[in-house]
Amino acid sequence: MKTLKEYTGTESRNDYDFLHGNISKLIATNVDLHSQLAEQKPLLKDAFLKQLLAGELTEKNQNLQEFAALADLPIIGNKGFVSILKVAGYEEMSSSEIYEELHAIRLVIQKESLKLCQKFYVTNLDSDKMVYIFLDDQKDTDVFARDIEQMFLSLKKQFQHQYRISLKVGFGQPFQSLLDISRSYNEAVQALDYITISTNDYHLFWYNEMIKETVLFYYPLDYEFRLLKNLKEGNAEEAKKILQEIYEENINNRCLPKDMLEQVMYEIKGTLFKAFDQYSSKKEELEKVWKNIWDIQVDEESIESLKNKFDQAIECYCQMIADQRKESNHTMIHSIKTFLHEHYQSPDLTIYGIAEHFNRPEKFISHIFKEETGEYLYEYLEKFA
Repeated sequence: MKTLKEYTGTESRNDYDFLHGNISKLIATNVDLHSQLAEQKPLLKDAFLKQLLAGELTEKNQNLQEFAALADLPIIGNKGFVSILKVAGYEEMSSSEIYEELHAIRLVIQKESLKLCQKFYVTNLDSDKMVYIFLDDQKDTDVFARDIEQMFLSLKKQFQHQYRISLKVGFGQPFQSLLDISRSYNEAVQALDYITISTNDYHLFWYNEMIKETVLFYYPLDYEFRLLKNLKEGNAEEAKKILQEIYEENINNRCLPKDMLEQVMYEIKGTLFKAFDQYSSKKEELEKVWKNIWDIQVDEESIESLKNKFDQAIECYCQMIADQRKESNHTMIHSIKTFLHEHYQSPDLTIYGIAEHFNRPEKFISHIFKEETGEYLYEYLEKFA
């Protein structure tokens, strides 16, 4: 009662009337909130898709499924392709009329796409581009790729014939998990860019067919961003997976000469130093990691040796992050237990009150307590009864 009155800022002589009135308001507010959330679902869907494309989601797949469910976006698989469709001919045009025309064109394209294929999600990229994420675990990869290409060929033919609108499409290589979508997206961007600058009459182009410039190495900014993000979170396996993708692209696909491979390795070394700089205050803990990276001589060691040393540095760094997090959790649990021992007789003791005292969310307090002690907070409190 006290908590509710503090929350609502109202008083009442009759506790029953007070509860009845305020619970009715809470129910009405909840219904209104659900209505507002329903209206926001399209924005939530679009935001979730853009986070996937940008590689900003580094959690495990089961958590991604939960996030997708909140956005009312049922994930129908983990494997697929990313493609980008561009409405050609509008590059130099900018006006409200052109924007409205492109908006109408995108809606028609999406409607016609759904007639040809159901297993995709789509989001806009600029006013003249659409990004498709195709998902299907059942189909063979080559068969699925041919089906996707046939869909866009049909769309291109239809829009050219009916509306005199030219469509261009770039395709990324297949991804094998939701966390790999950003890589396929980045490849689709490059394939579409190649269509734009190429003198050949390309309209549909796959990344793996693109003529690669062997004088340039591959290390886009979004990969560095994902690597730094995973290092910060202590996710060693995902960080090493990102590096492996960079190795495969530069070593196996582009067949870079030795001097260019060395340049890639220097860039990776620089990224690791950026991550370590975030913990400059932890000099003693980082000393071993710093020395391991500092001693790496890129121009004197084999590529395989460099890969192994980078992996070891990542594991060492992420283990340090995990140890610090564990130590911090132990400290938090000790503080919570101390607080409970001091206030267990208080009638106002609630999880909400505990969370408010430590300035943390209730869910965080409950989760960390269960994770560290093996029992729920209410079970621990029952021991004092």
